[in-house]
Parts: sequence; C-alpha cells; structure tokens
Amino acid sequence: MSAGPDTYLGDLLRQGGFTPLGPDRYPVLTEDQLDALAPQVILLPTEPFRFSARHRQELQKRFPKAAVHLVDGQILTWYLSRTEAALDLVRSLRPS
Repeated sequence: MSAGPDTYLGDLLRQGGFTPLGPDRYPVLTEDQLDALAPQVILLPTEPFRFSARHRQELQKRFPKAAVHLVDGQILTWYLSRTEAALDLVRSLRPS
C-alpha cells in the first residue's frame, strides 16, 4: 500500500519537496506497479504497519538506486501537533 497524492501524507511530502506516487488515496500496488513507479525515495513508517530493518534491506536490494528509510510512524502520520516535526523529517530525507 502507498500513501497517494490525495492524503495528509501526500500533502506533507509535497510540502517537503517530494512528489507522492500512486493513482489515488491509498492504492494497493502490485509488484509490477511498484517497479514501474521506480521510486527514488521509499519511506517505511514504524506504524501503522511495523516496518523493520529486514523490510528496508529487501527494498534496498530491489531498488538499489533508491534511498530507503525507516521513519518514526507517529511523527510522519500523526498530524496536528506532530506536523512541524514531520516536515522537518521529510525535508531532511530529500536527496541532495
């Protein structure tokens, strides 16, 4: 599943200088669709699904040119009081 452009996270990513990928709010992507998107940066939040270092390693192997990051899911997806910290986090992950 991806956080598409019409979501809080999609807007947060745009504000941080990224372009969210996907056709709608929370698309469930097939492996072929994910490959076709060729992401440059992949964010793996610690919640609501608990991504781990193993997931990060698997995706890094699959997308060797992408920057794959494990990130604090509360900061990234819990809005209002955490939005400023989320923007700081997203901006810090932009490739140079």
